[in-house]
Amino acid sequence: MAINRQDTATQDEQGKPKGQSRFNEFVSNQRNRNRTRSVKNPKGHLAFQILYWLLVMAIVFFAYLNINPYKVAVELVLGGIDNTGFMELILKLPVLGAIATAIAASIYWILGTILWAGIQILEVSPMLLERDDKYMGHLISEVEQHENFDISDNDDPLLGQMKRAYNALPVKHYKDFKQLAFFAYTVDFLICFSVYPPVEGGLSKLFFVLMSGQFALIDWQNVALAITTLFAIEATLKIIFMVGSVAYRKQAQAEAKAQ
Repeated sequence: MAINRQDTATQDEQGKPKGQSRFNEFVSNQRNRNRTRSVKNPKGHLAFQILYWLLVMAIVFFAYLNINPYKVAVELVLGGIDNTGFMELILKLPVLGAIATAIAASIYWILGTILWAGIQILEVSPMLLERDDKYMGHLISEVEQHENFDISDNDDPLLGQMKRAYNALPVKHYKDFKQLAFFAYTVDFLICFSVYPPVEGGLSKLFFVLMSGQFALIDWQNVALAITTLFAIEATLKIIFMVGSVAYRKQAQAEAKAQ
């Protein structure tokens, strides 16, 4: 009777031996772990991660190169300001003098970086808004539901202007960002081609060179630097977004197959 109770105790609720039950549980846990790992790290996902961080490092490299024209521009603007007497007074102070000396050594780089960052944010802001599906979906719905006033030729000019302004309200902020981006690109273009002139004499002489066909006078290295400064950050960001989108889709497909 004792032997029978021991044999019965070695059986689980489904009548299988405990050793076999634990082995099956171990195998099931291992399969679940492997499945989770395959979902977190799908085939090829590591390559996208490496490519992503390489692109991030490329942005840092391009940023370092692109800040230089803005540093030069700030130096040209502030270099002509006569503040010698004030600076001499600050430099004579015990503590502030040392701080001012350290800041003065890099003030052009600091201000150039701030100016460059502001220009870059304005340039890429429409692209960032367009990639926000919630914002774009809400904007489209608001435009479709917005009540528009009919504008007739008999309307007073001021009334017609008010109607146009009201009808454009849903897309006003998006349109403003597009205009600011265009303004930022214009400023960026002028700064870049002023620091990296395509020909000796600046942009004013460039049109004469192009019209006369004297392409040998063009400094193509400066042209390449100027174009890189203008478009490298935005182009790299677009590639990063594309890589991220592909990686996200592969992750979703791996999760769907694992279920």
